[in-house]
Amino acid sequence: MIRKLYRARVGTKWEIIEKEAVDEIIFRTTKTRNRLMLELMARGGMRIGEVLKLRLKDIQDRKLILQEPKSGRQHEIAFIPQKVANRLRKHALEVGGGPQCLDSLMCWISYKPKVVE
Repeated sequence: MIRKLYRARVGTKWEIIEKEAVDEIIFRTTKTRNRLMLELMARGGMRIGEVLKLRLKDIQDRKLILQEPKSGRQHEIAFIPQKVANRLRKHALEVGGGPQCLDSLMCWISYKPKVVE
């Protein structure tokens, strides 16, 4: 009876995806927004919540400042490859409303709601 109560838990085994498979997924993505999100998670080690909270003022060349990360700190810094940084900056200026919207979110989810009449 005691053996059943205090049995060691069997941990969940996660399957690690090969780098080539991750690259294939990223390169097959057609939308710029989705591709950038995947690249930030894969190449920058960011979580989805951190990617969605990015603001234009948080992007400083290859350095991204993550506000209120999951670790509990006030902010953290993530470094990304230069090519990803260039694409991110270009996308941010196109979608984010330009340099005057530094404090607004990057608008990753840019779907417009349907107007019901």
